[in-house]
Amino acid sequence: MDTYEIPSKGQRIEVTPASSLADEPLTIRLAGFGPHQRVELTAYLEDDAGRGWGSRAVFTCDEDGAADLSQHKPAGGSYREADPMGLLWSMSPRDAKDGGLYVKENTAPTRVTFTAEVDGTTAAAREIERMYLAPGVKRIAVDEDGIVGTYFKPAGAQPHPAIMVMHGTANRIMEDRGSLLASRGYAVLSLLYFGAKGLPDEFIRIPVEYFEKCIAWLSARPEVKEGGVALVGVSRGGEGALQVASKLEQINAVVSISGSGVVFEGLHRNPREGEPDTPWTWHGEPVPYAKRKDSFSFTARAIWSGMSGKPLSTLSTYIEGMKDEKAVDKATIEVERIKGPVLLVSGKGDRVWPSSLLSRIAAGRLEKAGHPYAFEHLDYDGAGHVVFLPYHPTSVGYTRVFSGMALDFGGSPEANARASADSWAKMLRFLADKLG
Repeated sequence: MDTYEIPSKGQRIEVTPASSLADEPLTIRLAGFGPHQRVELTAYLEDDAGRGWGSRAVFTCDEDGAADLSQHKPAGGSYREADPMGLLWSMSPRDAKDGGLYVKENTAPTRVTFTAEVDGTTAAAREIERMYLAPGVKRIAVDEDGIVGTYFKPAGAQPHPAIMVMHGTANRIMEDRGSLLASRGYAVLSLLYFGAKGLPDEFIRIPVEYFEKCIAWLSARPEVKEGGVALVGVSRGGEGALQVASKLEQINAVVSISGSGVVFEGLHRNPREGEPDTPWTWHGEPVPYAKRKDSFSFTARAIWSGMSGKPLSTLSTYIEGMKDEKAVDKATIEVERIKGPVLLVSGKGDRVWPSSLLSRIAAGRLEKAGHPYAFEHLDYDGAGHVVFLPYHPTSVGYTRVFSGMALDFGGSPEANARASADSWAKMLRFLADKLG
């Protein structure tokens, strides 16, 4: 890749490495400036929707005219504590009218431009590349035999452990997670399981057998290691990963991120329309589910959110639904039937649904049953529903859904960033330990 640097009296921005995977930390350092000189450092990139994102931090250099971002606390800017990756996760949309989350929908590298200014004049600049595909990893679109998704074939001919990635109700093939996992040596199938031709139109009555067929397809690949497939699911996909693994013995490990040990009703494209129904079926029979409960005040807030654009939390609808203890008991997933280790990830500040509580229900059931495989629950203070990929912007805590309503994910940018980085690193260790 081409990088550039504007030299000015030796003033420079040192970023190492200049090209790296998007989940790898960077070393960022200012050097060549005057002793105790005040420098404003900014970062800029464009997401896959073409929106510009930026951040800034002001540093006072030391007596040698340098500032190491891992040690220097900003005197001002978009983040507060010493953090080498603060300029990346604290980015916000440059246009205040742009709402919604940072968008990464393909595996093309992202270019980040850093600029250092002194007294309003550009003193140095540097551009780096953040990759999603390691050298040798192949991206293959899949649309065959009713299976829809993207397959990432890892580099090397040796047998590789296999992973399937399940999205949530956003109905998006999670190519970013899949490609980064494949870059770590896994054969990864990032799935679409509703909302495409040949699949259920909505997150309603999705057959568990679909995933059985996907497992068979993935396991038949010559580069895939025998012994089963791991599941990684996010949000309702985290619920789905636990549900599927409890039914299919071919699953040898599960990661549920902001998921649930209880099945809740499926979601229609417009939640205000359609009768409550199960999200999953098994052998043609509906899987028991608990219902959300909308109060009059919640309905009023939802209408106001659609009119004003103010973020709306759906947490209360799940909390109210959980008061039906008999329904929750019937809808609790038999996670003790999973034939492998389980990693649960949640944020205590989740405002979409109580993923912390719902994950504790799953962990409690595993513990009570004396689950013979390892299991762990990572539960983060202050973090919300969306535990992002590490070092991606966390400043926007909501997304636009139907009728213009903004869904509030909860959590602070700082806590979401910490949870994202910590859980991703621990998930990689979990998968390496359990899958080899």
